[in-house]
Amino acid sequence: MVTEEKRANVAFLADLIRPAQCMIVTDYRGLNTPEMNALRNDLQGTTAIYRVIKNRLMKIAAEQTGAGALAPFLEGPSAVVFCQDEFSAAVRVLREFMRANQNLNVRGGLLGGQPLNTDEVLALANMPGREQLQAELVGAIVGPPTQLAGLLGPQGPAGEVLRILDGAAGGLVRVFEARAEQLGGAEA
Repeated sequence: MVTEEKRANVAFLADLIRPAQCMIVTDYRGLNTPEMNALRNDLQGTTAIYRVIKNRLMKIAAEQTGAGALAPFLEGPSAVVFCQDEFSAAVRVLREFMRANQNLNVRGGLLGGQPLNTDEVLALANMPGREQLQAELVGAIVGPPTQLAGLLGPQGPAGEVLRILDGAAGGLVRVFEARAEQLGGAEA
């Protein structure tokens, strides 16, 4: 490869690495072209890109972008899954593909700059997706105030206390009004 072409490939790989939240290095030996294309097609439903890479160029791009911890996984024929957003969905697709096709192996990966071994990468598939996490977060935020509103609402136990206090305060107001009337009448 010409040096300019190598520089362009390193820049291309760096552009894939920068926005990636997670990268997974696979050994694709034994996969034929239709199988590789099937995996790529399966990953299109996620925000992941699957690329066969040259290890040396990937190591250079990884070093330039602060992802140098990926280097130990880049030995032999390598392809990388670059996960932009929903990495758990991409790992689920990868895991399902591996169940159907024994020739694909995960070597390791990188999540948030931290290296992951094969088991850790595959454990990411068990993580809930972004939408589920958002729903759980909303439930955790909205739940306690909703329960409090139920307690403090007119039908809840706090509503009964408020009705009693309101009645007592109303009676006290009537006593003060009557006394003010007496005092006002005495001055006249």
